[in-house]
Order: sequence, then C-alpha cells, then structure tokens
Amino acid sequence: MRITAYFVITIMSLSSLSCSLKESPVTPEIDKRFINSASDLNLFCITASQTALTAATSTRVRQYAQEVIANGETTNRELISLAWQKGIQLKDLSETNTQKIDSLQTKSIKDFDYTFMDMAVDAHYQLVALYETEIQSGNDLTVRNWAKGKLSAVREDLEKAQLAKEAM
Repeated sequence: MRITAYFVITIMSLSSLSCSLKESPVTPEIDKRFINSASDLNLFCITASQTALTAATSTRVRQYAQEVIANGETTNRELISLAWQKGIQLKDLSETNTQKIDSLQTKSIKDFDYTFMDMAVDAHYQLVALYETEIQSGNDLTVRNWAKGKLSAVREDLEKAQLAKEAM
C-alpha cells in the first residue's frame, strides 16, 4: 500500500512537472513592443535605403544606403528569429513609416538626398532610444541581451548617418 501511494504521488508530481515544462513563458508586453518597433524601424530603414540606391544623386548617400541594407537585412533575420522564439507575430511596415516612404519617393532629385539622410538620422535616433529603453526596462533576458549586443552597431549606424548628412 505504501509503495502504491508513493508511486501515485510520484506519477502525479512528474505529470505536473511535465505540464509546467511544456508551457512556454509569456513574453512581457514591453519586450513584444520592442521587437515589433525595432522590426518596423529596421524595415523602414531598409525600404528607404532601397529607394536611395536608385534615387540618390550623391555617391556617399548611395554607399550609406547600401550599408544600411546589408546591416538591416542581418538585423531583420535576427529579429524574425527572436520573434519566432518568443511566439511574436511581426507586423508589416507601420502606416506612419509607409507614408514616410511614399513621401520620400515623391521628392525631387534636388531634395531627395537631404530628405533621405534626414529620415535616416531620425530613424537611427529612434532606434538608439528604443534599444536603450529595452536594455534598461525590458523584462525578457533574452530580448534585453540581444538589444544590448546590437546597440553599439545601431549607434555606429547613427554616427555614419550624421556624418553623411553633414557632408552634404
């Protein structure tokens, strides 16, 4: 009788342990917002830069755009992977950023380069602030560490954008 009771208690304990191991932890809302916002800004930077490859008149602006696309595509793959791990459905480019792209595409040849670089600087300021907020306030250790690992590259991209804009 004692062995049977022990066996039943052990099975019940293992069963509840098994159930708790199968449950995936819920990603906190602040971390979900970070991943979606970072993805949105990253997609904006890539899309604007693709436009700049053909519309920019400055060689330096086109070179900057090429770098943004290369870095952005790597970051995009990482964000997709991170979102998948956390069970987050990434959204399409936001309406606000879609309108910015539409506006950029209608700029005259004369105004395009400056407008693109202005948008690039602004987007990278937003990205730096977003990553810093995640590092300071994020609740998911994996997401926070990912942001921490990317922040220096985002700051570098901001610096390159500022230098390219100043050189115009």
